[in-house]
Amino acid sequence: MAMQSTSTSRLTGPTSTTDSVPVLPPLLEQIYETGEVETDGGERRPAVPVGIPRDHAIRLAALVRDEHLYETLETGMAYGLSTLAIASAHAARDRGRHIAIDPTESHYYEGIGLANLRRAGLDERVRFIDAGSQAALPRLVDEGIRIDFAFIDGMHLFDYALVDFFYIDSMLSMGGFVAFHDLWLPAVRDVVEFVAANRDYELRSPAQERGMAILRKRGPDRRRWDHYRPFATPRRTPRLPEDEARELFDRLREGAGTAAGRTGGFREHHLVLAGSPIRMRFAGTALEPAMLPAFAHAEAPAAAEPELEILIWDSESSGVRAPDVRWGLGAVRVRGDVPGYEGSPVVVINEPSSGAVTAFSREERTIVYWVADARAVPWYESGAPFRAVLHHWAAGPARHLVHAGAVGQRGAGVLLAGPSGSGKSTTALACLEAGLDYAGDDYVIVTFEDPPHAHCLYSTAKLDFEALERLPSLSPAVSDFRRGEEQKAVLALHGHRPELLSDSIAVMAVVVPSIGSGEAPALRPSTPAAALRAMAPSTLIQLPGAGQTGLSAMAGLVRRLPTFTLELGSDLSAVPDLISGLCSELTSSRGSTAGRGRG
Repeated sequence: MAMQSTSTSRLTGPTSTTDSVPVLPPLLEQIYETGEVETDGGERRPAVPVGIPRDHAIRLAALVRDEHLYETLETGMAYGLSTLAIASAHAARDRGRHIAIDPTESHYYEGIGLANLRRAGLDERVRFIDAGSQAALPRLVDEGIRIDFAFIDGMHLFDYALVDFFYIDSMLSMGGFVAFHDLWLPAVRDVVEFVAANRDYELRSPAQERGMAILRKRGPDRRRWDHYRPFATPRRTPRLPEDEARELFDRLREGAGTAAGRTGGFREHHLVLAGSPIRMRFAGTALEPAMLPAFAHAEAPAAAEPELEILIWDSESSGVRAPDVRWGLGAVRVRGDVPGYEGSPVVVINEPSSGAVTAFSREERTIVYWVADARAVPWYESGAPFRAVLHHWAAGPARHLVHAGAVGQRGAGVLLAGPSGSGKSTTALACLEAGLDYAGDDYVIVTFEDPPHAHCLYSTAKLDFEALERLPSLSPAVSDFRRGEEQKAVLALHGHRPELLSDSIAVMAVVVPSIGSGEAPALRPSTPAAALRAMAPSTLIQLPGAGQTGLSAMAGLVRRLPTFTLELGSDLSAVPDLISGLCSELTSSRGSTAGRGRG
């Protein structure tokens, strides 16, 4: 989703004041203090970024209390933090009812929101509807439900949020309030812009509430049948793509400096990746928890002349507004690359889920990363930060980033190639747990000397729940769970097995894992063509701009090395022995042992 500038004339307005700060229920304060929520079974989950921040919870409770709002509703319950805040305001005056709508509460969010209501003794104040809001809201209209306040925090696509507002408006009393959450999402901002431009609502949000808009209904809908007032931000006339890209890079870099000035200066971290010194500079602390853990293995002393500098900032913590972008809604490809900038000396990536924009200037050897709010960073970006632009930085005749893993012993090993779901991560992590060297399960940088080397890029890994059940010893390394369609666990390996993380592994062969149906795994010789088919498509699809350079590099690699298929069976304990035996055999056949690359 692309960033958009917002009309400040429409997104300003009077504010509400409170006599005192509302008292949040003890359970909610405990959640904010620990940063965790619990399932009914006592398992802990991170409360952030799913739950609303504490200042927003206080704002909602104060609004319900001070404006005397007794019939309230929300779309999107999740862990129930907003539900607890609103219901507690009703309970404090012993009057009021709340409706919470969420079709994913019982499975994706594991019933944590409902459990929190029971623990807080607020479940009698809440009517929970297990259905999509697009289906539940019309039924409430048919029931004749009237409300004083609604909190829209469900599906954040433009059409879903607009449909939520449409039905909520028909139930909302005159003088009632509606709040939209997650304004860092362009789609939500556009809905707010539409309401401000086309409906009789006034904005009541204080300026500091950058993540939430609160509007008050002033009058009924009296539009003519042909009424329309433009609400989207006008797009600027495009210029030459390379000039646009350079200008965007300069504005993002300038924004990083301004953000650092407002947050106490840049916080520097120094790394070495694939032998190259890198300096990361954060404007404040907000993004460090999301972006640093994946590079824990690569920390190094400061270098006099880093080969690459990465500037990282966000608008929410710094108060620095994001620069406008030139492309429009729908212009960004699924991978994040923006059409028209392919040949530019500045690479531009717009992450569709969070709206984050990354610009990499090859000439200045600098990456600038911006996101509206640190809470918007998706789990897969935290597991592999800056992947797309690091690919461009690493791409060349001497090295390339590939979608593969790497394991071995005594510094020599194999490259594990294959698409997602083929068993790369399962194989790599089974080998790690058996004591083999590990340089990655999903992405590595390969340098093409003799022999080629796979360099560790990230010390995080992703594993589906089924594979995690087969490798239970990895459970202590789990740092995050992603339920729903992804069903992934994110593993922080540096704190789990730091002694087995290798800076680099000499690659003696390419092994292509696949899911088998038998019990014992089987390792068989293969062909360069089969290895290229396993490695190249997923690399080219996932990494914007990989193109012909990447294909040629991977083709040359598989022609130089022996290739094998590994059919995984139900007995994973035998896999490391097969890989270890292959590494020993290949090392012996070369007549020498590669030097150890342990970091």
